[in-house]
Amino acid sequence: MGRVICISLKRIIFLLVLVIVVTAGFFWAIDRTNTHKVWASMLRESQRFMIHLDEVYVLLPAKFQGESIPTHYHWFLAELSVTPKSRWMS
Repeated sequence: MGRVICISLKRIIFLLVLVIVVTAGFFWAIDRTNTHKVWASMLRESQRFMIHLDEVYVLLPAKFQGESIPTHYHWFLAELSVTPKSRWMS
């Protein structure tokens, strides 16, 4: 006859808890890594946006000297129409 294997209830519960904790920890680590990648991407996009705003701040006053307000408005709309859309804005 074969040998009977007896596993105690404490060991079964311990193994079950261990499997659950390891699985949860693994998925938590993956989620945390993905979250940090998204944060890094958002930081790069915001820095790029800040650089563009700095360039516009330098360029806009020269465009607006000596012109009337409606011309500024039409020029601004024309500039907006040729601006490429970011992948975050779609």
